[in-house]
Amino acid sequence: MTEDMLTLELVNMIRDLSGHEALSELPKGSVRDSSNCSVANALKDIEPEVLVYKEGIFSCNADFIRLVAKAFGYRHDLIIWKQPGVYRYGVPAPMPMGYFIQDFDKGCYPELVSA
Repeated sequence: MTEDMLTLELVNMIRDLSGHEALSELPKGSVRDSSNCSVANALKDIEPEVLVYKEGIFSCNADFIRLVAKAFGYRHDLIIWKQPGVYRYGVPAPMPMGYFIQDFDKGCYPELVSA
């Protein structure tokens, strides 16, 4: 299975656990834009302030990040990421998702890049 399909599967695990309908494909997004990438856009209807990096999924909403951790089967505390004046909670992206995000940012999925 390809990284994009594995990522879609992981996104749909989050969507299912949150009571949202599964997606049949990843939405389009902008490269190198943590708030508007393909994965972030797939989660925006659940958590509008989500940020997605190859390293992980982050939000100011700890409950959302706990839900993501549960969807991924993580059993550890949340990461706290401090930016000037803002604390965000996060969990590491599973390897297939991290690789997809890295490749998406390199332009390897032109069909998923917004015009």
